[in-house]
Amino acid sequence: MIKLPKSSRLWTLYVDLDESFGTLGSSRAVYERILDLRIATTQIIINYASLLEEHKYFEDAFKVNEKGTQIQMFKYGGTQMERARALFEDAVKVAPSDAIKPLYLQFAKLEEDYGLAKRAMNVYHEAIEAVPKHDKLSLYESISPA
Repeated sequence: MIKLPKSSRLWTLYVDLDESFGTLGSSRAVYERILDLRIATTQIIINYASLLEEHKYFEDAFKVNEKGTQIQMFKYGGTQMERARALFEDAVKVAPSDAIKPLYLQFAKLEEDYGLAKRAMNVYHEAIEAVPKHDKLSLYESISPA
């Protein structure tokens, strides 16, 4: 792979070209490099997850969303919370039901650490409604203080 600087604009152009003229494998390699460099924007993460979903790699798409939320939390911390929130909201919409609980817990943790307590409570409420019945007890145990 050619060496590019840590410019998200250049990497975005590069991945767009690769998606147009390369293979799925080469596009995945470029996206993974972007994630490794920790320069992924919210749009890049969403595009990568969408590419994987188009090719029926649902579990990999979920992992990309999860990795993307971690990058966004690291990158933005207490600033630009709206971007991180948007990423989590998109992730919980497309995640398979058996993988939704950890996303909601990470989302709520982000709100607790960098957002508002009321928003964290709303996320927990959404989680209780969204997780499958067999995960509800473990979700309650994760939420409730010891």
